[in-house]
Amino acid sequence: MPGILRPVTALLLATAILQLGGGLIGVLLPIRSGIEGFSDFEYGLVGAGYYAGLLVGCFVGPIVIGRVGHI
Repeated sequence: MPGILRPVTALLLATAILQLGGGLIGVLLPIRSGIEGFSDFEYGLVGAGYYAGLLVGCFVGPIVIGRVGHI
């Protein structure tokens, strides 16, 4: 069994880190913005900007990878 999991350990670890980061954005950003005194509108702009960047990255990422190469 360890021989099967060894090749994919880095992939699973990277996926776990990305999932944790995405979860923390959704939890800590509202808490910290409340502590810093942001208005609801400002917090909404930050949240919308995060997801707008995610959307743009979905379209631009494959172009950049295609131009540069995968590895």
